Amino acid sequence: MLDLRDRALARGLSTETSLRLPLTQSDLADTLGISPVHTNRMVMKLQGDGLIRLRNEWLEILDQPRLAPSHNGRQRRFTPHRSLSRRQVPSSGRRSGS
Repeated sequence: MLDLRDRALARGLSTETSLRLPLTQSDLADTLGISPVHTNRMVMKLQGDGLIRLRNEWLEILDQPRLAPSHNGRQRRFTPHRSLSRRQVPSSGRRSGS
């Protein structure tokens, strides 16, 4: 979420604490490659822990230090895993599960 905010901020499309995110939880789940149920649980947990607020197409970052885990004093950023950087397409040309 912080990566999305940083990219939007670099383009003048967000502030330090908020970002327009016109995606449904199903869209997020598909993008992240996880189930909509898991996405909902994670969003609810992040909101319940007071880290984010996601309402009416807006993501508000409430507690950035706790949202960005530290490692040796440096913030970690998402680095796409090879399997997440491109979709696996079966030889038939159709995505599995479609």
